[in-house]
Amino acid sequence: MLARAVLVVAAVSLSLGTAEVVLRLSYPISRSRSCCEQCHFYPWHEHDPKLGWRPRRSCVVKIGPPAQARAYEVHTNLAGLREDGDFSPIPREGTKRIAVIGDSYAFGALVASRDAFPKVLERSLAGSAPVEVMNWGVLGYGIDQMRTLLDLVLEWRPQLVIVAFIGDDLRRPIHALEVGETTRPLYVLEDGALAFVQGPDPRIDRWRDERSLQIQNPPEHGSFLLWKIGNARRRSRRYAKDEIATDARWLLGRALIVDGAKAARAKGAELAAVLLACYPPHGADFRPVLPSLEQEGIPCLDCYPSVEARLAKEPDAPLFIPDDGHPTEEGHRLIAEQLRSFIETRRLLGQKP
Repeated sequence: MLARAVLVVAAVSLSLGTAEVVLRLSYPISRSRSCCEQCHFYPWHEHDPKLGWRPRRSCVVKIGPPAQARAYEVHTNLAGLREDGDFSPIPREGTKRIAVIGDSYAFGALVASRDAFPKVLERSLAGSAPVEVMNWGVLGYGIDQMRTLLDLVLEWRPQLVIVAFIGDDLRRPIHALEVGETTRPLYVLEDGALAFVQGPDPRIDRWRDERSLQIQNPPEHGSFLLWKIGNARRRSRRYAKDEIATDARWLLGRALIVDGAKAARAKGAELAAVLLACYPPHGADFRPVLPSLEQEGIPCLDCYPSVEARLAKEPDAPLFIPDDGHPTEEGHRLIAEQLRSFIETRRLLGQKP
């Protein structure tokens, strides 16, 4: 009897030891890179202690295959915006200023600056009154970095701030928490309120545990097997419910947008939230909860219906770059058309009815 028990213990120990060795060989340290590490790849980016990275000021960079699906050129102005010219700190008298905050879609990845939707929107609005649109898009930004950037944007006195995001931008703050990003401050929810924290911080661990978030990178010390088992338990708890309204991505993203709207109002500006369409659709699961921002007085636009209508009519309409997913020039024009209609219908620039 004792011998059998010893054999069982030995077999279990050998199995656990084998699993530990296999996992250590399969998951090298720092396997998952943070967005900050990935986005430093772009030659026009520089490190920023608050934002993680941002475009360098007054630079000209050409990039193309094989690094990118298309060749294009990036010009940044004195403020680090993807603009050919500079802006005055305060809008000229009679000029309405719009600031667009976003990721690579707003930045205009793989297209010329003039063809990105912020500039197309500026031209389409210019007929009624002097309007200037500032492009604050940055490749790889999540909704958390957009909120941090907003404080700087508001110093430029925009009348309207458009936060243009895709579903991935709501995932990126969660990814930063899961990989243990330490190169910049992060946001968590503490008793329902936003907290701006620099890792390592126990509040990050508490919220990660509360929302059953993954720990993406294996531990430098300790058991890999326990790490995998712990992540499996977290994953099962997190996805036990399908409700997007209680998903960590939306809870944190919504709090950041609402907080940004309050900051904008305090500076006399309006903030609007725009969900850009991706195709094939990913991030569309946030569409049902987007209107809840209207209850906070935040105008919202869902860009998916126009894209779906266009593709239903013209299935081969070239709205997105093949094998990449970013909007083409035509895709940017469609976004600008939607934004112009949204701005005029909701009178976000104070237009007369």
